[in-house]
Amino acid sequence: MNEFNEFLMKIDGIYEIFDILFLLLIFLFFMLLFKDAILTINENDEDSIFGKFIWVLIILGFFILMRVYIALKI
Repeated sequence: MNEFNEFLMKIDGIYEIFDILFLLLIFLFFMLLFKDAILTINENDEDSIFGKFIWVLIILGFFILMRVYIALKI
C-alpha cells in the first residue's frame, strides 16, 4: 500500500483533485440533506430504501476521501 501512496504523491495536481472531490462530496451531502427533507414532507415509502442506500454510499465515500485527503496532507 505504501508504494501506491508514493505513486499518488508523485502525480502532479493530486492535491487539487482530492480537494475538488472532497468539496464535491460535501456538496452532495448537503444536497442529500435537502432531498431528504423534501422526501420527509412527501412521505413516499418507495424512495426511502433508495435514499438510505445513498446515505450509506455518501458516508462511506466521505470517510474514504477524508482518510486519503488527510494521509496526503501529512
